[in-house]
Amino acid sequence: MVYASQYQQRPVPLEGNLIKRSDARYFGGIDPRTGQRDETLPTTFDNIVISVDWAFKTVATADYTAILVVAVSGRKRFILDVINERLDVAAMEAEIRRLRKQVLSDHRRARRRCSERPSVD
Repeated sequence: MVYASQYQQRPVPLEGNLIKRSDARYFGGIDPRTGQRDETLPTTFDNIVISVDWAFKTVATADYTAILVVAVSGRKRFILDVINERLDVAAMEAEIRRLRKQVLSDHRRARRRCSERPSVD
């Protein structure tokens, strides 16, 4: 990783120092390599977080806004949704509100103690 960072990520390492490719798991489908069913997604979570890395411009050269919905159950983390688009402030706020409403309605009955503090009112 140090070598790659000194050379502007070229060549790009296949995996990082903290998250290894073998750490990633899929849920609720069929493993394409083995043909076996994936583990099912838990029905309860300790917490659900909506994380946003904002970019406020929508021009072709602007960065993307990244929005992740991450659920926590014990030591495991589950990526429930990913948005990676060029969004202006109004569209970003609308997307966050939509995701929050979706997450709360999808998981309200199943959650144990998920935080309901809004990040956007």
